[in-house]
Amino acid sequence: MSNRFWSAGAGCLALGVVALLVVGPGAEAQKIKIITAQQPPAAQPRVEETPEVEALKKASVNGKYSKLLVVIHVPKDEADYGKFNDYGEYVGDNWAGYSGLPNGFWVYVSPHWYIWEKQGQGGGAVAKPPQPGNADQVKASVNGKYSNLLKVISVPADRQGYGEFNDYGHWTGTSWAGHDNLPQGYWVYVAPNWYIWGKEGQAQAQPQPVGQDQQKASVNGKYSKLLKVIDVPGDQATYGAFYDWGHWTGTSWAGHNNLPQGYWVYVAPKWYIWEQQGQAQLNPPPQPPNGQPAGPDQVKASVNGKYSKLLKVINVPGDKADYGEFHDYGHYTGTSWAGYTNLPVGYWVYVSPNWYIWGQEGNAGQPKDQLKVEAPGQLGGASAKAAVNGKYSKLLKVINVPADKDDYGEFHDYGHYTGTSWAGYENLPVGYWVYVSPNWYIWGQQDLGQPKQEKFPQLKKATLYRGGAPDRDQARATADGKYGNLLKAIEVPGDQATFGAFFDAGQKNVATWGGHNNLPAGYWVYVAPKWYIWGQQVKQNPAPVKPPVVVPGLTPEQQKASVNGKYSNLLRVLDVPGDQQSYGAFNEWGHWTGDTWAGYNNLPQGYWVYVAPKWYIWGQQGQPQQLPANAEQMKASVNGKYAKLLKVISVPADLGTYGNFNDYGHYTGTSWAGYNNLPVGYWVYVYPNWYIWGQQVK
Repeated sequence: MSNRFWSAGAGCLALGVVALLVVGPGAEAQKIKIITAQQPPAAQPRVEETPEVEALKKASVNGKYSKLLVVIHVPKDEADYGKFNDYGEYVGDNWAGYSGLPNGFWVYVSPHWYIWEKQGQGGGAVAKPPQPGNADQVKASVNGKYSNLLKVISVPADRQGYGEFNDYGHWTGTSWAGHDNLPQGYWVYVAPNWYIWGKEGQAQAQPQPVGQDQQKASVNGKYSKLLKVIDVPGDQATYGAFYDWGHWTGTSWAGHNNLPQGYWVYVAPKWYIWEQQGQAQLNPPPQPPNGQPAGPDQVKASVNGKYSKLLKVINVPGDKADYGEFHDYGHYTGTSWAGYTNLPVGYWVYVSPNWYIWGQEGNAGQPKDQLKVEAPGQLGGASAKAAVNGKYSKLLKVINVPADKDDYGEFHDYGHYTGTSWAGYENLPVGYWVYVSPNWYIWGQQDLGQPKQEKFPQLKKATLYRGGAPDRDQARATADGKYGNLLKAIEVPGDQATFGAFFDAGQKNVATWGGHNNLPAGYWVYVAPKWYIWGQQVKQNPAPVKPPVVVPGLTPEQQKASVNGKYSNLLRVLDVPGDQQSYGAFNEWGHWTGDTWAGYNNLPQGYWVYVAPKWYIWGQQGQPQQLPANAEQMKASVNGKYAKLLKVISVPADLGTYGNFNDYGHYTGTSWAGYNNLPVGYWVYVYPNWYIWGQQVK
């Protein structure tokens, strides 16, 4: 016997009798009496309402549906849908062995499915008032997803914020729109009411009629366990009739909230979210599409096409407090954030509530004549990055020099420069130069305030790279002549967040680092933004050991934390044993202005020293052992930081580059500005002279 169905024609619940043939797969045909719309003479006896007629009445849901099209016999569905289920509209044409089924409204009255053509009254049917379990309430249950209705509150004004329908999900609040003492539960808005449900049912795990679209959305069985279907017809313009996006961890899209993580497939006009990837295909899921991003948030996150090749989107609504509605953070090499791990290295942009991670920076080769200086207060993208978190202002000029990336990397804060020509450009203004590949930004003034502190991982105490001539960086990377025979220099600006402006890592045998491969074994020293790999360690005479300074009144741990009297005025002690993994048994960090660390708040500014398991915060550095001879020499000693003056040379021309004062630090060069055979030491510029000191006291 065929698995086709017998149609009831225009049969509609009213008065009269016809016969409906119901055929189950492989079963004998059976006749059911059905009331029709034709009015019999008044004198005829009342038609007895058999169980079949009662079931048909129930299947119309008190007249909610009319014009019965099909009845199919599926007794096994009682296990999933119960004795009764008003499933609603469904467009599939296959179910339980039946094919060619019409579109319509499905109602299950065990053991049959009834498929109706229209919702509302038809023929001569008599309308009945809504009963408990009306259409809005059924809709609010999200096709049985929720059960145990706790409360209904009327909030017509929420239609503006939530539309006609919104499956908000679980909420623990107890007050809303003037209603108090509300129960915790699952909230669904069907205008004009909020429905609060006590329980999330098993509707998502139940088998449901699988139509052609859902079958297509499974990608021939590649995905399984359907979690959610959302209707987004507008996405067809971006994704076409079909798109297998792959795994996505976002929880909001196109006005739908609290979405589950899963594998997303678009079959217009709907997105299907699956829980797991089946074994049908072993190929890795495709990358997100390149080119124009989808949706206004993603377009905004591309910074008007500045970034391309979207790698990842993570949902971090809590970051809005720190980064606002929008923040172009730029390149970041971290792989963990806000509970997410294994994140790709890339360019990060925050468009609340999501971070967008991009694989490449676009428009790198824009013509020179298209470079524009933004108006004050309108800096964005690369210009904002070039301002070094507000360190510089008053943008004077932007010049395009892509070739300088080889020397300066993606980013370089060069500082003040008085030259007026560079890379073919003439008549350039004097100012503060910052390189953000492929452009140099020339600023008119430097803001001497503290740089803005951001919340990204491990940026706690890293100092901004101040730049300098390349030969000086390389000289500094020798660690005062400790290393020689330079093998390789690689640019990894992102490591400044972890290692600061300078870090002597010692001997390493690492072949791959920061995207660089085939690296030689050697001695690694980081001078931001580069790692220098040296071939040998040069033997050095050990530095004279100064006798320890014993400070009265300090415990042995505090004595060690004072660095033999270098610091004084102990302000605070924090117990942070977990920091030993990052900072070792002892770490002299130096001055830090942060006020929060490891759960401690309102911390004072000061000099930080770690003696495991504690941080010691000191209020000041100790007094100098010697006072310089005069005011300028005192200034050049940096208030006693340096001692044993070796040499003073006059270089008034350096005013343009170093300003009236510059504490350059240790330098091993022996020639400068026409002077030769200069001693190695600590260099401080007090216009118009350079002072070279033999030792650092503090």
